[in-house]
Amino acid sequence: MGNANTYDGKIIKDPFELPEFVNWLRRSTRDTTCVLLSQDTHGNPHVPLDQMRKTVGSRAVTVVLDNAVQQSARNQLGIVNPHHGAARIFPPGDAWCDDSSIVYCVLSALPPQEFLARIDDKLNALASAQRNKPAAAPRVSAPTPTPRYNAAAAARAKQHAEEPSLADVREDHKLFRIDAAYAPLCRDAILSPSRQYPCILVSLAPEGAEPYLNVPELLREIENDAVVFEIADRQAEDWLREHLPPWARAYSGACRFFYPRNGSARMYSDLHRMNDRADSPRVVAALAEAVWNTAYPGGYSVGGAGSPSEEDDAASASENTGRAHAPQRALVSGVVEMVLDSAAYVRAEDERTPRKATMIELPRTIVETQPLETLLRKGQHVRGYAAGTGEFEIVPEWNNPHDALRAYVPGVTVAGRVTYVCKDMLKFMLYPALADSPAVEVVVRGPDLFAGTAVNTDADMRPVFSRGATIALHIEERDAGEWLFSLPSPADTVIEPPSVLPEGPAWLPMADALAYLSRLHTHSTLADVPVESLLETVDSVPSAQTTIRTMHRQLTEAQAENRRLEQANEQLRAENADLTKRNREYEKSIGEANPLAVFSGRFASAREELDWQLRAQSLLQFTVEERERRPLAQWSYADGFFDSLAECEHGDMSRWSLIRTMLLVLTGKETLNGLRQHQLRTGRGGDNPGRKDEHGNTIYRCNVHGQYRLHFTRGGVDRVTFLSVNTHDDLLL
Repeated sequence: MGNANTYDGKIIKDPFELPEFVNWLRRSTRDTTCVLLSQDTHGNPHVPLDQMRKTVGSRAVTVVLDNAVQQSARNQLGIVNPHHGAARIFPPGDAWCDDSSIVYCVLSALPPQEFLARIDDKLNALASAQRNKPAAAPRVSAPTPTPRYNAAAAARAKQHAEEPSLADVREDHKLFRIDAAYAPLCRDAILSPSRQYPCILVSLAPEGAEPYLNVPELLREIENDAVVFEIADRQAEDWLREHLPPWARAYSGACRFFYPRNGSARMYSDLHRMNDRADSPRVVAALAEAVWNTAYPGGYSVGGAGSPSEEDDAASASENTGRAHAPQRALVSGVVEMVLDSAAYVRAEDERTPRKATMIELPRTIVETQPLETLLRKGQHVRGYAAGTGEFEIVPEWNNPHDALRAYVPGVTVAGRVTYVCKDMLKFMLYPALADSPAVEVVVRGPDLFAGTAVNTDADMRPVFSRGATIALHIEERDAGEWLFSLPSPADTVIEPPSVLPEGPAWLPMADALAYLSRLHTHSTLADVPVESLLETVDSVPSAQTTIRTMHRQLTEAQAENRRLEQANEQLRAENADLTKRNREYEKSIGEANPLAVFSGRFASAREELDWQLRAQSLLQFTVEERERRPLAQWSYADGFFDSLAECEHGDMSRWSLIRTMLLVLTGKETLNGLRQHQLRTGRGGDNPGRKDEHGNTIYRCNVHGQYRLHFTRGGVDRVTFLSVNTHDDLLL
C-alpha cells in the first residue's frame, strides 16, 4: 500500500490504482493532509499541478484525479469526491469517513488566485489545529501534587453540582448568558404562563461566537426594564431552536421580544431579523421602544413567580409604573381554515367564525411572483391583528433562507425558478427575496451543466430554458454561497421546495420540473423562442451580434434543408405520376385482354354493342347462383351518355373497367368500398344539397378507375339510368 511520498504530485489515471489510493485516504494512521484535485471538461485542473504544489508545499500531499476514473471515484468516495475542477482537502486520519463535513471543498468557480488562497487558508487552519491539539498526558508513577485551593472555583463547582439556577449565569442588569446547561431553564422561563416581565432572546451570528446585536448598548437603553437572554454557545442555540415552538425561536443573528404573559393563555412576540452588525442600532432602538411601550401594572418583579431570579427589583418596578402605557393593538394567534383562490380565512383564538385574512408588509417581489397558495395552507399557524369584525391582518414571520435550504446538500435534486437565460448561462433561483433577505440565485453555465452528458457543451440554452420556468437540477457541490449543478436523471426524485413561512406550503410548485429534459435531445432553434423572451436575453451589443449570427446560421441551414426537401418532393411527384400512368396502361391492357374484346366493332350501334357487352360480361363476372339471387336491373342511357363515353375512351379509360362498374350498379352492389358511391352535390361543400334529375331522382356517382366517375340515377328498385362518364372534376361534387 502506498504512502504520502508515493502519491504527492501524482495524477491517478489507472482504475486499478484508484482503490489503493482511497484505502490510503481511509487509513486511521495517515498523518498527512491530502489536497485532492479534479479536472475540468477539458481534462485540466483548475490550477496547474506545479503551481498548486508550490502553494501547498510540505503541508499536504497533492493528488489529481483524472477524468478517466471519475465515475469509479464517485462510487468509492461518495459526496466528498471532487468534480469539474473542484478541490477537496482531507485532514489527517479517517474521521472524514464518519463526518464528511470536515472534508473542505473549494469550487472551481473561483478565480485561480482566490482558489489557491482558499486552499492556503484551510491548510494553515489545519496546521494550527494540529499544533494546538493537546497531547496525551504521560503516565508517571510519582504522586501528583495537591492543587492549590481556589475558593471561587470551589463555589462554582458547588453551584453546578447542585440544582442549576439562572441566577448562576446572571450578569449586569438583567442579562443572562445562556449556555447548553441552562438552555432548558431559559426555555421554561420564556414559556412560563406566570411570567410577568418582558424578555428578549438574542441569538448568535451565523459565522461567529458573538451576536450581531450590541448587547451592552441595549442594556444602557432598557436598564432593568426587561430580561435579556443572550445565547452563549452554538449548542444552546441548537437546543433552543429544537425545543422552542416556531413562533418563539431566534437564530442566525435574529432577536425576539416576548411580551409579559401575566397568566394569559396567549403568548405574543416580535422577531427582529439582522443581516450583520450594521443592523444593531436599528434593532436596539426597536427593542427599547417595545420595552418602554409594554404595560407593567404596579411594576414587575424578576424575582417573582415564574421569573429567572429570586431578586425583587422594586426600584425598577416603580420606574416602570410611571413609564408604561398599553400598546395600541395586540398580536393574536390563529390557524388558517381554508385558502380559496386569492382569499384565505383564519380562525383567531377563542373565536368560532373565521376571518378573511390579508397579509401586511409583503415585499414587492412576493406580491408579484408568489400566489397566495404558495404562502398559506390549511392548518398553518399564523399571527396578526384582528381588525374590525371580520378581518385578520397576518404579520408574516419569514423563514431564514440559510435554514430553509439546509436540506439542499450534494447528491439531491432540487427545484428552482429560471430568472434569466442567455446563450450559455442561466440564473437559477432557489429561494425568493423576502423582506430582510435577498433571493438565493445561482449562475449556472451551460458548459458546466452539460459536461459529461450527451448534450453539446456549446449548446444554446435559450430554446430549452425560458424565464419564469420551473426546472430541477442535481447538486454536485455546495460550499457556502457557491454551488455546482449537473443535469438530473428523468427518474430522480425532486425534493419539495421549502416554505417561506413557518408550517407553510412549498414556495414553488414542482410538478413539471423535469419536463425540460426531453427538449434537450430534440432539434430546436432560436425560432422556437418567443420573440419577447429572446429580446430579454440580449443585454449588450456583443450579445446581440452573437444572437444575430446564430439566427442567420440557423436560417441558412433551414433554407438549405427546405430546398433539399423541395427537390425530394419534386422527385417523388414525378415518380408518382409515372407510376399512375403505368397503372392506367396496365388496367387498359387487362381490359383489352378480355375474351369479349374481339367482338368489339361488330354491332350496328354503340348502344347495341354496350348492351351485349353488359349481358356477356355478367356471365363471366357472376356465378349462376349470384345471377339468380341478384338479377340485373333494367337500364337505359341518357342522351349524352355515349358522347361522354367516347370522350373518356379517347383518353386512357378502360371500357371493361366501366362495364364491371355498371354491372355492380345493376346488381345493387354499388355501395362496395372500392366504388365509393356518393350523392352528386350542387357545390364543392360537404353540406351542399344533393342534385336531382328532371324526374326528382337523386343523381349518384361512383368510381370507375383512376380519375373517371360513372353518374346514374335509380328510378325505383329495378330501373337504372346511366347519365354520363366523366373525370372527377367535370361535374361538381
